[in-house]
Amino acid sequence: MREVVARADVAANALASMANFLKAHGWRAGAGYQPGEPNFGAIQA
Repeated sequence: MREVVARADVAANALASMANFLKAHGWRAGAGYQPGEPNFGAIQA
C-alpha cells in the first residue's frame, strides 16, 4: 500500500512541477496552445 501512495505522490509532484514550469514561462489559463496562440511559446521553452 505504501508503494501505491508513494507512486501517487511522485505523479502529483510531476504534475505540479510541470504546472510551475508552464506558469514561469508565461502560460495563461484558458488560452490556446497551438501555433499563433498565446500559450504556444510556453510549451516551446
